[in-house]
Parts: sequence; structure tokens; C-alpha cells
Amino acid sequence: MGADFCLVAAIMDVDKKPNWKAALRYIREDFSDIDNHDPEELVEHLRNFIALWNGGSRDTGVLYTGHLKMLCTGGMTWGDDPTDSHSTIWSLMDAGVLDAAGFSDGPNYKEILLKVLENKEILPLLVGTDPELDKMVEERLKQ
Repeated sequence: MGADFCLVAAIMDVDKKPNWKAALRYIREDFSDIDNHDPEELVEHLRNFIALWNGGSRDTGVLYTGHLKMLCTGGMTWGDDPTDSHSTIWSLMDAGVLDAAGFSDGPNYKEILLKVLENKEILPLLVGTDPELDKMVEERLKQ
């Protein structure tokens, strides 16, 4: 087995603002999946996420496609989170916190990946990671 490319994105319409109070209320009052997530850890992830959403970090990127803003992070992984921000975003998505804040599923990940592939400097890093991804990279390079 080799490494896989892993990408996660938090997506919101550019005309909307996240409802951080609703997200915090969800964690403190409505959250019930304590077998998989520690509520105090989720609060810490939410604090980190708010900083990422408002300013980004070295391991995240912000993409705009149509009317959507996407905070993305990812990279190659052998099973661990590929970036620190990946753990933050994925935990909040998995626990339903980002839904409570008003984030949407937005476009599917293939659409997001195609947007990432517009940056030709990234393409050589992705070749050989996955046969389906290789086809997408090859098609993008032909354009």
C-alpha cells in the first residue's frame, strides 16, 4: 500500500456568515456522539477553525468557485492526518458542528479537486498517487 491524497473542505456561500454561537450551542447542548468526539476537544477545534476561516494558515488554502468560499487542506497521507488543520476541519464536519454553523456540503470533492488542479505547480506532486487521480491530472495537463 502507498500513500493516499486526502482533501477536506469547509464550504459556505460567500453571502452568508457562519453562525458561531449556534455551533457552540450545538456542542454544549445538543451534541450526543460522545463515543467518537470529546465535546471540550470540539470547542478547541471550533476556536482553531474560526481562526482558520478568518485568516487561514500555512497548511490551508481558500478557494472561491462561483458563489462559494472553500477553506481547504490536505495532502499525502499513510493514515495520519496530512495537516494539523485537516484534523480540526474533519472533526467538526464529522461531529455535525459545521452543519450547525451553517456550512454546506457544497460541490462534491471531485469539483473541489478540479479547482485545486488548476494550480499546475501542484500537479507533479499528485502523479502516481491514485489511478483515477492520475486520469484527472492527465486530462488537466492536456488543457
